[in-house]
Amino acid sequence: MLKATASANSILARGCCRWHPHRSISIGTPSFATAAGASSSSWFVPSANKSTASQQIRLSKRISELDLGSRREADRLISDGRVYVGGIRAVLGQKVDPGEVDIRIDHRSEESGRHSLEAIVLNKPIGYVSGQPEHDHEPAIRLITGDRYFSHPGVPELFGKAAFRNPSSFRGFVPAGRLDLNSTGLLVFTRSGVIAKKLVSTKNIEKEYIVELEPAHQVSRNERERLGIQALPRRSNDLTLLRQGGAFLEGDPRPLRPCLCKWEQYDRNGKSILRVLLTEGRKHQIRRMCREFLGMHVVNLVRIGIGPVELGDLPVGQWRPLTPHEINTIKATTSVG
Repeated sequence: MLKATASANSILARGCCRWHPHRSISIGTPSFATAAGASSSSWFVPSANKSTASQQIRLSKRISELDLGSRREADRLISDGRVYVGGIRAVLGQKVDPGEVDIRIDHRSEESGRHSLEAIVLNKPIGYVSGQPEHDHEPAIRLITGDRYFSHPGVPELFGKAAFRNPSSFRGFVPAGRLDLNSTGLLVFTRSGVIAKKLVSTKNIEKEYIVELEPAHQVSRNERERLGIQALPRRSNDLTLLRQGGAFLEGDPRPLRPCLCKWEQYDRNGKSILRVLLTEGRKHQIRRMCREFLGMHVVNLVRIGIGPVELGDLPVGQWRPLTPHEINTIKATTSVG
């Protein structure tokens, strides 16, 4: 059964649009895939010294390092004759210098027919897992069917509902990241290694959430036995620890990155609503931050944005292709910090 709490729906219904305190994503639509900052159809780093043959690395590895594609995708492009090194068409298995190389990938032959098929976004319902089936819960990918297609004005008419009647249209899609079983909202599926890597690994791809909270009254059994937490902090509306970063979750040695957050509604004795922007993704991160730093329990969590992709009016349990604008924006994004 597809469900989202009434509170979450009311939050979104009253015009809860994306929060953009700053813009960290650049937009471009190159005809050739390039690394960040390149203005031409190739990416080039001046060579200091040529490497010996023993120091060279596979071209597919170098393409992956430059965020131009995964190794598997690079091998496919090389096999298709779409990769050029120094203006010469590359061959499968070719090796290049590890630090400096002039690489060009020709995507022009794909542009007319693959934008909508590279990635799709689902408004995942509560009760579905992001990846493989587990504990009798179905994977969200099973909701990607022709009858659940949602029309979007940014998607070319060529990629309308009729184009997805054949189940083979969805072959090869995998989730780019995770969304908890008990959370709802945006979950991107892609067959592009570039898009998956950008969404999962790029530090300035922001993920935005609306979080409904209530007072946490007692430590859970899991917190007590696995994390050694004996007591939760007193309920607080102080977001300093979350905003400044550097704090640690129990049992996790990695410091948290700073996150942007603000109260949409705060009620010390009732339900509160928090808006959060993260640039990292750890298991149950928001739920744990709220319990361990704010003394509050997450009642409902909705992801409303991933980079340029917005939830908008996409109904729960339905999906749409990413628009060409969204795809190009994600591909043009580079990691900072």
